[in-house]
Amino acid sequence: MNFRFDLTDLRLYLAVVEAGSITGGAAAMQLGLAAASARVLAMEGSLGLPLLTREARGVRPTAAGQALVLHARALLQQMALLQGSLAEHTPGLKAPIRLLCNTVALHEVIPDRLADFLLDHPQVNLLVQERPGHEVVNALIEGAAEVGIVREHTDIFELESFIFHPDRLVLVLPPRHALCSLARERPLLLEDADGCDVIGLRAGAALQDIWDSRAAQRGRRLNYRVRVGSFDEQCRLVAAGAGIALMPGSSAERLARSADIAVLPLADGSTRFALRLCVRRLADLPAPTLRLVAALLGPDAAAAGPAPPDARRPAAEPA
Repeated sequence: MNFRFDLTDLRLYLAVVEAGSITGGAAAMQLGLAAASARVLAMEGSLGLPLLTREARGVRPTAAGQALVLHARALLQQMALLQGSLAEHTPGLKAPIRLLCNTVALHEVIPDRLADFLLDHPQVNLLVQERPGHEVVNALIEGAAEVGIVREHTDIFELESFIFHPDRLVLVLPPRHALCSLARERPLLLEDADGCDVIGLRAGAALQDIWDSRAAQRGRRLNYRVRVGSFDEQCRLVAAGAGIALMPGSSAERLARSADIAVLPLADGSTRFALRLCVRRLADLPAPTLRLVAALLGPDAAAAGPAPPDARRPAAEPA
């Protein structure tokens, strides 16, 4: 057995496994399909073992391939830690940090909180991706990402976490919608909107799943006129009269300044929510990632486990 592959090969292999196809892995790595296929075949040839089972709808790792996944992730995580530590002292060396998050974090938290961090840390490159909460947690546990943001009540197992960005869910409607009249008579409940036409977020968005699951518990199914990718797109369609939407109050109030929409609070006690920032182990993070955590949490963070990251500046970075 002769190990003739490099870090690029390992990254490609993990991308292929994650995508479930060599085509998807090649696209994620910005490689041509032929080049990606040749690299994977060369890895299998050097090991003398098949790493992937080829099927009609894609690929999946063999037993040997699954073992490689675990060790490749551990190795790449150690390389990321090494790059992060060296980037502090090496001009021109970029430290990559992978951040996975939900819809609310991507559109409402990250843009504002990252601006100063990126300006202050030119040696850091961020890889930001929107993922459902369970995928974020799995990626952190497996070492495929350094930082994740999920809903407060997501099951995070043994990850360390911080609660931040408290908010409430509200309904966004055209100003002359029937529910606006109802809201003047009594407090509005989310179930009052179950039968309305809905402008939803894309399937799998955690916030949209909240409404779907609660409607299902009431024996109802929401009627989606269309699903879009952002709160801004939702509000534009709501203002045009195409339907109503559910979103965080902070997002709705911001967008109401430039769109003709009504923002109605909900009386349901369960409409309160917050975000949870997660890492595998705070003490193991290099200094740039610790600073990223501090920048994302901002001044409104309440510690839910480890000490606040502001206390862990470069002087206290892990050895």
